[in-house]
Amino acid sequence: MLNLPRLDWQVYTPAFAGNRDDPDPMTVDIKLPSYGDVLRRRAAASEKDGLGEYNRRQLLMHTRNYRNLVVAGEKVTTAEEVWRLSVDEDAISYELVIELLEALNNRESLEAGLKNGSPSPSGSTG
Repeated sequence: MLNLPRLDWQVYTPAFAGNRDDPDPMTVDIKLPSYGDVLRRRAAASEKDGLGEYNRRQLLMHTRNYRNLVVAGEKVTTAEEVWRLSVDEDAISYELVIELLEALNNRESLEAGLKNGSPSPSGSTG
């Protein structure tokens, strides 16, 4: 019997900038990509500029409900804002995006940041 990771939303705590040691850390809901998403990633990696766009879509589709993330005094709550602020405006270190993408593509990285392995509350929206 295969032991596949859960594909529902779970709370993830990034290690980025010592976040996991913070008494009130930044967290995000994260959901593993499907096998089809993984295959599309492999295909995109071979196309010029395809991987960057795939990474953006992956972040937008598989992360939501950013909590306790503040940039320049403003709360950042969506994947769209995180992508814009890190990639387009360089207001957040790209290291956060890299860590989230790594968690989406590496089960061990994901498990290291799961909050008690518990799913996100139902009814959460992104």
